[in-house]
Amino acid sequence: MPPIDRTHYEIHLAICKQTHPSDPIHWILLLAHPNDTHCIWYHSVNETGHEGAYEMLIEPNKRFNSWAFAEKIFLGLIPVELGVVVSREACKVPPQNCQYWVVYVLMRLERVGLVQRGLYRRWIGQVSERWGDEGPGDLRD
Repeated sequence: MPPIDRTHYEIHLAICKQTHPSDPIHWILLLAHPNDTHCIWYHSVNETGHEGAYEMLIEPNKRFNSWAFAEKIFLGLIPVELGVVVSREACKVPPQNCQYWVVYVLMRLERVGLVQRGLYRRWIGQVSERWGDEGPGDLRD
């Protein structure tokens, strides 16, 4: 296996498998060192099932090749010292439906130049769970 590159992070969008056809499709942002088997998961979840009971999670040391993922899409490469910017921008987006939460984090990452322009526009068009949109948070900060 190639050595782990600890000088950079790759940003990926993980689209999870559905366990039942009526289940929503969960999206997660991953931050991983190239060639590493573990990464940081960024996502918004509702584990209670109560409307509006979302929380944003930043989970380190999670599997990069999780059985739960149907697909992973590479979104970009950033220097490791900018990983804190991903966390900072993710924390500014209100917890909400995971798909909207991911696209709003991508919007913020575009605004600070960490991912290529157009990712927000591409992925907002792919949102399949059209409920629970709480917006990107205050864009003045």
